[in-house]
Amino acid sequence: MMSHAVHIHGFLPNGDLWCGRRSDHKATDPGLLDNLAAGGLTAGESPWTTALRELAEEASLHLPNANRLRCSGVIRTQRPEPQGWHDEQLLLYTLQLSEQETPVNADGEVQEFLCLSPGEVVSRMQAGQFTVDACASLAQSLAGLMTAS
Repeated sequence: MMSHAVHIHGFLPNGDLWCGRRSDHKATDPGLLDNLAAGGLTAGESPWTTALRELAEEASLHLPNANRLRCSGVIRTQRPEPQGWHDEQLLLYTLQLSEQETPVNADGEVQEFLCLSPGEVVSRMQAGQFTVDACASLAQSLAGLMTAS
């Protein structure tokens, strides 16, 4: 059965990204780098509502002007996992953050946030420091930025 999740990439005006490091206590991918916020859709919840909820829970970002959050595509990831077959549709969003906005975790799922340049993100992806789903979603968002420039 396919699941659905939102993945939100937080970009600064200079192109740097805020990335979260997953808590060492997470059952899946503990300690790996991830997107600014991400999470699965629950029954009856829209992707938009999920994105806003995850931003508040994982990064303490409450968006009074939610039009800064933009849909940036959909990808599907599939792979074997110790718990079974992983089949998930990732709904991607980008959020333009100001220099004054700093994410702070509120739910214990993120142990720290790092502000990384696109080059640092790619290097850390290549070194295996990011989750598989974060790599897939970031690759699409970074490619979109490169073609837009």
